[in-house]
Amino acid sequence: MNWKNIRVYNNSQNNAFEELVCQLARQEKTSGYKRFVRNGTPDGGVECFWELEDGQKIAWQAKYVFDIDGVIAEADRSYSNALKSHATMCKFVIAIPFDLPDPNYVKKGKPVKSALKKWEEKVAFWEEKAKKENKSVKVILWNSSELLQRMMKPENEGMR
Repeated sequence: MNWKNIRVYNNSQNNAFEELVCQLARQEKTSGYKRFVRNGTPDGGVECFWELEDGQKIAWQAKYVFDIDGVIAEADRSYSNALKSHATMCKFVIAIPFDLPDPNYVKKGKPVKSALKKWEEKVAFWEEKAKKENKSVKVILWNSSELLQRMMKPENEGMR
């Protein structure tokens, strides 16, 4: 799957990626899930969410960005908005169109922090930020591999 060749939806590939993520999120329903909501724009930092029977929310944000620094910058704004807009959010899923590289190398005599390490540090920061607001939010990554795995399920065949 070459995510850079995703079919246009509502005049953009970004919209297409967001819609695909929301369609996959909608398929996540299990017991305890009450209501699915697909947000329009502006979205309060959340493309869509599942409201659970206990009132908590599992929220999704899609980032059609192909570098870790861009993903983190955009996701940081979305996460901050989501914490404010969705007070009962317990999980925040961020979907991206690539897998995080984890090279261990030195450039010009200095160790280079891998994309995976940058991501893990930011997730720890976000989860701690929620704790400071007396909330417990688990941040989950849906990378390219995760998205493809979901798309390969027989019930999602038409999404490919």
